[in-house]
Amino acid sequence: MLVMVLEGPLPGDTAPFRVAHLTRDAERVAFEVLQALDWAEGGSDSREPDLAAAMAAAMRAKAPPIRCWLGYVGGVARGYVWSWPGLDGVGQVESLFVHPEFRHRGLATALLHPPVRDCRDLGAGPVIIVADAAGTPRDMYAAMGWRAVAMRRSYLRMRESRTTAVAVSGEPR
Repeated sequence: MLVMVLEGPLPGDTAPFRVAHLTRDAERVAFEVLQALDWAEGGSDSREPDLAAAMAAAMRAKAPPIRCWLGYVGGVARGYVWSWPGLDGVGQVESLFVHPEFRHRGLATALLHPPVRDCRDLGAGPVIIVADAAGTPRDMYAAMGWRAVAMRRSYLRMRESRTTAVAVSGEPR
């Protein structure tokens, strides 16, 4: 994972999309639908009906200053992002997601503006975001002014999905 920092202004704007801080129960339902889609796309099991609601509640409860923002297309929530004004003057945006049918239309870019502005209004100067080091979002963030400052590595131990073949002699091949 690549940690990136934005120290200057964020170019562009939110037009033609509406981006709003999640505040009402009806918006929470829209967020939970998008979050379940995000998890399913990432390979997580989203079949548990209450999982998205429970995870959204946990995210809101773990640090009260965290805010969720929804991006709307035609009055329907089609993307989200979380923000946090951070510690020691460094804010953070995270978990940016746009419904697959609405990607490459500017919604992801629009979704980043209000959270960055909010972080700065609440005392942050630089704002960080974390991206997959090999993913397309990394390039989008760089084009918007974020620069790489650190790499975070994590290693997964993969389970072997095939069984070991045994030769006639009883020794593994």
